[in-house]
Amino acid sequence: ATPLKQLIHWQGPSSTYRLIVEPSNQHWLYSLDLSRPDNDDALLTPVMSLYSPKLLQQKKQIPLSYFPQTTFSSQLNPYVRQINLQLPQGNPQVRALAAELRLNNSDDRKFAQATMRYFASHGFSYTLEPPTLQGSDQIDDFMFGSRRGFCAHFASSFTFLMRAAGIPARMVTGYLGGEYHADGNYLSLYQFDAHAWVEYWQEGRGWVSVDPTFQVAPERIDMGLEEALVGEQ
Repeated sequence: ATPLKQLIHWQGPSSTYRLIVEPSNQHWLYSLDLSRPDNDDALLTPVMSLYSPKLLQQKKQIPLSYFPQTTFSSQLNPYVRQINLQLPQGNPQVRALAAELRLNNSDDRKFAQATMRYFASHGFSYTLEPPTLQGSDQIDDFMFGSRRGFCAHFASSFTFLMRAAGIPARMVTGYLGGEYHADGNYLSLYQFDAHAWVEYWQEGRGWVSVDPTFQVAPERIDMGLEEALVGEQ
C-alpha cells in the first residue's frame, strides 16, 4: 500500500477531541474528516478509514486531532485508479445515460454537476421502504424503474455513472447528523445516523465529496432522518 505520508499532508490549525465508542465487536471507527489518531488505539488506512487494531468489545475513549485544512496528494496511484473504475457487467441503460451526459460535459466536474441535476429533476424520492429491485441490472431498475430508495441507492448509482464515464469514484459510508448536547459540548451518533455518499477523483484537486441524496431529499441532510421520513414508520 502507498504510505500515508505520501497521501495526506497534515496542515493548518487543529482541534483535539475524544471519540467515545460503545462496544460493537467490530474494528471500524468514525471521526471528523480529516482526523489524525493521537495514540495507537486507532489507525488511519490509505482510504482514510479509521480502524481499531483490536475488536471493540468494551467502551473506549480515543483521542484525535482534527485538521480541517488538510489536503490529499493530487496524484492518483495507477492501481487505485484502476480499482475505482471497475464496473460489473450489465446495466446498459445507465451506461447509455453516462455516455449521453458525457457528450456535453467533457470536464469531470461539470459531468458530476450534470449527474447531480439528473437526480434532482427526474422524479426520484427518498424512502427506507423501497421496492425490491429486479433482475441482474438492478441499477437500471432503480434509475429507470422504481426511482425510490435511500442513500445507498443514490450513492451506488452515482458511483456507477461516474465510473461509466471514465471518472474514478467510490462510495463512502459513515454518519451524518447526530444529537448535540450543549450542556456537555458533545455529539451523540446512533446507527440511524448512518449515511452513504460519494467521492470522485478530480485531477489537480484529489478526492471530492458529493452527496446525490441531497438532490432528492435535502431535508435528510439539513434536518435529519426523521424529517425526511415523515409518514413512514
